[in-house]
Amino acid sequence: MMNYSTPFFLLILLFTLLCPPLTASEINVDSLREKAMMRGLTAKKRMEMYEKLGKAYENNYKAGDAADAYFQAIQYCREADLKSQLPQLLYNYALMASYAGRHDNALAALEEVLDLLKQHPDKQLEARAYMQLGLVHFFQENWNEALTFYERALSMATAMDNKTGISIAYNNIANIFQKKDNLKEANQYYQKALRIQRETADSASMCNCLMNIGSNLLQQNRLDEAFLSLTEAMDIANKIGDVETQALTCSLLALYYAKHSNYDKAHELLTHGEMIARAGGYNKVRYDILKKASAIYAKFGLHDLAHAYLMRANVLADSIAEEQLREKVQEFEVRFKSKEKETEIALKNQELELAQRLHLALIVITILMVGIIAILIVLSRKRYLKNQKLKAMNDTKSRLLSIISHDIKGLVIAQRMALDAILSPKNEYAPPTTKMLSSLRDSVESELTMLQNLLDWANIQIGNLVVVPVVFNLTENIRKIISLHMLPAEYKNVTLLLEAPEQCLVRADQHMINTVIRNLLSNAIKFSKSGDTICIGIKQEIDGKMRVSVADQGIGMSKQQIEHILETGKSSNITTGTNGEKGSGLGLIICKGLLERNKSKLHIDSREGRGCIFSFVLTPA
Repeated sequence: MMNYSTPFFLLILLFTLLCPPLTASEINVDSLREKAMMRGLTAKKRMEMYEKLGKAYENNYKAGDAADAYFQAIQYCREADLKSQLPQLLYNYALMASYAGRHDNALAALEEVLDLLKQHPDKQLEARAYMQLGLVHFFQENWNEALTFYERALSMATAMDNKTGISIAYNNIANIFQKKDNLKEANQYYQKALRIQRETADSASMCNCLMNIGSNLLQQNRLDEAFLSLTEAMDIANKIGDVETQALTCSLLALYYAKHSNYDKAHELLTHGEMIARAGGYNKVRYDILKKASAIYAKFGLHDLAHAYLMRANVLADSIAEEQLREKVQEFEVRFKSKEKETEIALKNQELELAQRLHLALIVITILMVGIIAILIVLSRKRYLKNQKLKAMNDTKSRLLSIISHDIKGLVIAQRMALDAILSPKNEYAPPTTKMLSSLRDSVESELTMLQNLLDWANIQIGNLVVVPVVFNLTENIRKIISLHMLPAEYKNVTLLLEAPEQCLVRADQHMINTVIRNLLSNAIKFSKSGDTICIGIKQEIDGKMRVSVADQGIGMSKQQIEHILETGKSSNITTGTNGEKGSGLGLIICKGLLERNKSKLHIDSREGRGCIFSFVLTPA
């Protein structure tokens, strides 16, 4: 299986090619940080200082701090509009962000690098960006995406005849194929990389590649070939002092001897590999060796030894996790202190500017407040005048309704009473005269009803009606209303029938309920034919409420007419009674409005040609 440290090694190699190494003696990190935050520096100068600070952190292997420093350099580069230097800074930031595990940030920076290079081409930097994109996707285990970017980097390195770049691309592509268990394909690419490394005498890369080849061959059980690659890798690692590769190669050679049942040699190599990893401080390599040793012993039946190594690996894993946590805490503390200093300096730099802005803001706010107050005064004055005008108009409406109610309505009532007296049974007239007087009386009754409806409708619209709930005998009220409508009913030969208990006490506005019943009964008479019967009833519902109904046998209503009245609260048209009686079309609308004010609803059950049943419920006292 592929050594997990390979991408890390390749990142180091790329960085080494990118810039010359810096030593701690050459760069004073604290001094650079202080200089970068000094007042009075131009954006370009700050960019240069933060770039140096980033390189200093790189030299000390502090990837997170290096990424933060490069990020600051990028901001000042943008501010100074130094477009030619931006791609390299973005690349440096992406490189360090990869080390620090900020993979999404690294991907975003590299994509921006490629976009910028479309305007200002730099083939070498573009190839490195593609290679780095592949490495980030490799870290995220997106094998297919990583392979795509590696192949692009290989194509560009080939076009530039960059042997080092070609070698790295071959090695990385081999890693992908090995991860995808395409071992033969992986071996072919490892061999291609190795040939170039031998040509260029790149011992470090050659050592790593030989170890990967050995790992790959072990997976294929090509043990003799694997042994040759691993022993050569060990020889080179010993010569160049590559402790990490020495330790990992020991674990792979141990696997080779275990496969040959030479457990003593395998144990010796695993012990030696762990020892040199411990001495070199490579805890992750040491953990890998312990896990590999446990797996080897378990596979070949040495379970006690496998368990012992697994326990040691778990203890070491906890130690590594604690160390990583400490490093994160330390990194956070350093970053916090750095940010704190930057904030303090930035605040000092902005104090004067902030004071000036605050002074200007206060002036602007004062002007705005004065303007708003003036506008509010003007609007308030306009609203007051408008309200006074509306009040005067409402007073005029009220006076007009009062005149109609007391004067005009009084005259019409007097006319009806006079006609009722003339048409009393005591007076006998010739049939033509009686018919004419009856017609005149019906016309007066119709005018009175229409006038009353108009008054009620107007009062509802302007909100003059106030609900005054009282307890009253509903049966007695209905009897009085029936007596008032007995004469017009007799003229049309319509029978009025009351089905109600002797006493039915309810709580509602008595005047409004009387108006509702009067309108419903008047409508029923108006649309009934000669010989019909109108039934006014009171029944108690299951919930205890009293249902009042007015049922006729008249011409009925269509479903559309009922929906229009109940849903819109408007009359669709003015209808004419069975004897040509005219109406305002407001009767049912007024009933609906008055019932709603008494917390009730008007219900209509009707079919054309079969009469109507109008009903509503009231709360018993």
